[in-house]
Amino acid sequence: MNKTLIVDGNSLLKLGFHGLKNFQNQTKHLGGVFFFLNTIRKSIAEDFFSKIIVAWDGERNYEYRRKIYAPYKSKRRAEYPSIADQLDDIYHNGVDAWKATIKATKDKYTK
Repeated sequence: MNKTLIVDGNSLLKLGFHGLKNFQNQTKHLGGVFFFLNTIRKSIAEDFFSKIIVAWDGERNYEYRRKIYAPYKSKRRAEYPSIADQLDDIYHNGVDAWKATIKATKDKYTK
């Protein structure tokens, strides 16, 4: 039986980049590429996919989402506190309090 794996390339690469921050070769960060390729390699080996399709976000990729759903994230950005206020919140109240503030905005304006 032929099986196809569809991969969100941007998401997988960013996950590895942020998850493997200290995975470097001298001055080059390799965490994102390592995680991306290793995840696909494991998928091929364990699940026997005959075909893999990797989709990448392109320029203005959000336009398509907004055509389907006009208010897509439209008000979310304006609701977030400024970066200075966010850093101040973290300094005075800790990361958990900051996460609660950000989560409240995300919950108010879901995708």
